[in-house]
Amino acid sequence: MIAAAFLVLLRPYSIQCALFLLLLLLGTIATIVFFCCWHRKLQKGRHPMKSVFSGRSRSRDAVLRSHHFRSEGFRASPRHLRRRVAAAAAARLEEVKPVVEVHHQSEQETSVRKRRIKKSSRVQPEFYHSVQGASIRRPSSGNASYRCSMSSSADFSDEDDFSQKSGSASPAPGDTLPWNLPKHERSKRKIQGGSVLDPAERAVLRIADERDKVQKKTFTKWINQHLMKVRKHVNDLYEDLRDGHNLISLLEVLSGDTLPREKGRMRFHRLQNVQIALDYLKRRQVKLVNIRNDDITDGNPKLTLGLIWTIILHFQISDIHVTGESEDMSAKERLLLWTQQATEGYAGIRCENFTTCWRDGKLFNAIIHKYRPDLIDMNTVAVQSNLANLEHAFYVAEKIGVIRLLDPEDVDVSSPDEKSVITYVSSLYDAFPKVPEGGEGIGANDVEVKWIEYQNMVNYLIQWIRHHVTTMSERTFPNNPVELKALYNQYLQFKETEIPPKETEKSKIKRLYKLLEIWIEFGRIKLLQGYHPNDIEKEWGKLIIAMLEREKALRPEVERLEMLQQIANRVQRDSVICEDKLILARNALQSDSKRLESGVQFQNEAEIAGYILECENLLRQHVIDVQILIDGKYYQAEQLVQRVAKLRDEIMALRNECSSVYSKGRMLTTEQTKLMISGITQSLNSGFA
Repeated sequence: MIAAAFLVLLRPYSIQCALFLLLLLLGTIATIVFFCCWHRKLQKGRHPMKSVFSGRSRSRDAVLRSHHFRSEGFRASPRHLRRRVAAAAAARLEEVKPVVEVHHQSEQETSVRKRRIKKSSRVQPEFYHSVQGASIRRPSSGNASYRCSMSSSADFSDEDDFSQKSGSASPAPGDTLPWNLPKHERSKRKIQGGSVLDPAERAVLRIADERDKVQKKTFTKWINQHLMKVRKHVNDLYEDLRDGHNLISLLEVLSGDTLPREKGRMRFHRLQNVQIALDYLKRRQVKLVNIRNDDITDGNPKLTLGLIWTIILHFQISDIHVTGESEDMSAKERLLLWTQQATEGYAGIRCENFTTCWRDGKLFNAIIHKYRPDLIDMNTVAVQSNLANLEHAFYVAEKIGVIRLLDPEDVDVSSPDEKSVITYVSSLYDAFPKVPEGGEGIGANDVEVKWIEYQNMVNYLIQWIRHHVTTMSERTFPNNPVELKALYNQYLQFKETEIPPKETEKSKIKRLYKLLEIWIEFGRIKLLQGYHPNDIEKEWGKLIIAMLEREKALRPEVERLEMLQQIANRVQRDSVICEDKLILARNALQSDSKRLESGVQFQNEAEIAGYILECENLLRQHVIDVQILIDGKYYQAEQLVQRVAKLRDEIMALRNECSSVYSKGRMLTTEQTKLMISGITQSLNSGFA
């Protein structure tokens, strides 16, 4: 009002305008400062309007929590307890002392306590960091769970008495944590004991914090195992997933799909990338409970771990299938069944859960020994310490391709983290060979038997192949066409009757090797040189080549001997003809010889000459054929040579005999007879002319 009156009194309008603008600027600055203070108080959890009107600050969360405690039937605050104790003291005199002691406190002490309550009505953030490192007082006797369910402050004896007399149920340890307590309860604890948490609550915090650390380490290694394929790496799980890029890359590697992404670096782009990943999971029917994109972008530890665990369940654990599983089994139950089947038969080892049963490390070693007995000595495992067993199991598993997601100190605790153990055991399941569902395969118990069977089949087939390769490589064939023909027929029979069964046996070996190949690659079986199906194919190829070369050599030999056989048959046939003609010539000669003795002129000289001429012609062809048989090393060549020589001798003898017979009778020789016959023919021709 004063400023407005002052402006009115000022005559120059320029000065009025300047002062008006100055006042407007100051008002704007004051408004901005006011809203900044308001925003800062909201961030610190204070409500400015309540602090103005009520004179004390009380956070909305504390109001809701106190209302929650009262509506759910939890015990009342200490102030109400003291009122109830004072009302009950009038009826029972022996219970008056605690109440009287409470009401006879000095007014000075009461005022100091009220001031302290007002001062410390809100727990500061520094307190929660100091609580996690606070030491834990272990109870000397009694049930731990019972002690955890007792009163949140051991100094309040009146609360304990009231809870015991009234029979009201005490809240669980998590319900008495500082962020679940009313403001006056937290103030009372800090005034009396200097600490808001009792030992049981500190134990709950410590265990939860340790499990979060183990999960964070395990999940980080699991993510890096897959991001390695796209050359990415996560150092801090909570920070490196905030922009959504690594999360999208992880889903792309696990699913094989390509997802869109925003390339900007502003908060809007980060939220959008995380939302893309969450929407993709929803499309794959992955249930996300209370996980929003801003939770991941802000680096919320609990929800980040929950998201990664959901991804592990969907992409790794849900695909587990075990022989003997039922349709209503969860992935966790199927994995537990697989573990029980893998460790069946190991004395003193039984898997009932994924927490305490794995602490001594024997289960890890037993599973590895089931599939690789050459790497684990179970006798040594039985006497080693927990840490030694765990270290040995993780070291051996790392050698066979399982990433070390856990460390021995993570498992050798009273209650190992279940999610971390499940993640590691599922990695073992993925690394070990498995019998395909509904398909043909070899179980871990049958590997040695099948391997011995495979070796025996290979040895027998290789020996058979090499024996017949040696046989087929022989090139010494008989000269007897009959024997050679039998040998060739034997080859054809071998080709038609023995080769097909061995090809079937070779196919069986290949099929058995396919079943054993996964165990060979895993390292359970050491494949010796010469036992691979390719080695068998090489030996089989040698046999086929030897057979082809033998057939190539046998066929011409058979044809050659068949030709020689034909020549020999012709020689024998013509020899018979020649012998018959010589017999006829000899008979004719004898007839003429008798006629000459009787003084009658002979008549068969020309006929005998014709027989001798035909035999000489046949003899010339026989000489050529016999020479061919001798050059071809025909097995009857010598016999035929002797026969031809005999025919030659008979022809020569017959010729000499004819010459002697006809010369004694002063008869003309064969040549003269020919000349006479020709002269007679000419005269007859001239006479006819």
